[in-house]
Amino acid sequence: MISAPAGSGKTERLARRYIALLRSGVDVERILAVTFTDKAAAEMKQRILQKLKSEDRKLFDAVLDRMPLMRVSTIHSFCGTLLRRFSFEARLDPNYRVEEATDSSMAWEEVLYRVLMDAARGQAGHRLLLETLGEKG
Repeated sequence: MISAPAGSGKTERLARRYIALLRSGVDVERILAVTFTDKAAAEMKQRILQKLKSEDRKLFDAVLDRMPLMRVSTIHSFCGTLLRRFSFEARLDPNYRVEEATDSSMAWEEVLYRVLMDAARGQAGHRLLLETLGEKG
């Protein structure tokens, strides 16, 4: 794991580690490199391939043939892959989709609206929830 501020060379260090694993004989599909943004994941994959192309053409050709198996992605993408692969075990619909922030925000607003309306109608459970939320601030 590498944790450092922007511009400190994280992508370079991760690319070097990735290449070192490849050179030590680890298969492409057994290496996982995770970042937080799509841009960083694309940059890391590009950096790995550029370095291999200039430093080790034979390994580059081998990796290029197996490029679809490269797991260089965001944490969200990786977790989504796991949840799709193990949807039964996670008790998820295999066709689930991740809500976008705007969708989840709208869903939250809809739920909150319904709770407030039910509380206004005097439903006891909702009133207790509102009182609890009011106490928490």
